[in-house]
Amino acid sequence: MIVFDADDECAVELARKVGTLAGQVCPGFPVSVIVAVREYEAWFLASAESLRGVRGLPADLERPDAPEAVRDAKGWLSAHMPRRYSPTLDQPALTAALSVPEAERHSRSFRKLTRTIRSLSPRA
Repeated sequence: MIVFDADDECAVELARKVGTLAGQVCPGFPVSVIVAVREYEAWFLASAESLRGVRGLPADLERPDAPEAVRDAKGWLSAHMPRRYSPTLDQPALTAALSVPEAERHSRSFRKLTRTIRSLSPRA
């Protein structure tokens, strides 16, 4: 599985291109490509309510109406934290705290990630 940010590119087209390239480089090897719309941090915005109080985020934090449309999700997080957001320091804690169901409800690219993980996981 390959996961990365789309930034300003179309996530669907980018995933298709990378999937085709991966298929050429590793023929016969199954590859799933997940592209976060805009950036990985948009998934935090999609589950903002579940992150209240984490890493200094306010207790009344509200999710933006269109989390994947926010151009600078890192900046959005920084504006809501007592200090500048740091991917190295903050990303692990925010990832651990985010609500998967909430992020799935508000982020199409996150739903793609969880569908892919579920499809790759062995059934118990």
